[in-house]
Amino acid sequence: MSSRLEFYWYETKPGEEAGAAWGQLAGASHRLHFVCEELAACKSEAKIELVLERVEYHMENYLVRVYELRQRAVFLDAAVAGRAEIAGRLKSMRKRSAALQSLWDRGDAFGETLETLLVSLDADISLRNQHTD
Repeated sequence: MSSRLEFYWYETKPGEEAGAAWGQLAGASHRLHFVCEELAACKSEAKIELVLERVEYHMENYLVRVYELRQRAVFLDAAVAGRAEIAGRLKSMRKRSAALQSLWDRGDAFGETLETLLVSLDADISLRNQHTD
């Protein structure tokens, strides 16, 4: 019997959305952490040409991972709140305050942490968006 890695789609059953979203957020944070470690390791390289190549690669990867983290965070909060439509408003800097307020009014426990995360990622998301248009 041979073993192999295969990718597949996993159908989320009703009621499992928050658990799936939590797992996706955890995976995204691990991938972002790995990229940050790789960026930090670039300083140990002696040849500037190699440093620049590595930094370029890891910086592009960082921007992808930051975007992924934001996506996963807003979809987790939307799944916990049971309001899928709120994810888009949380990503928008103009609509975010009202979206967060509606979550806080319903007793959302993640609102303050989510707001801190989203605000800290805004500049990086804007940079990423400049390169993907």
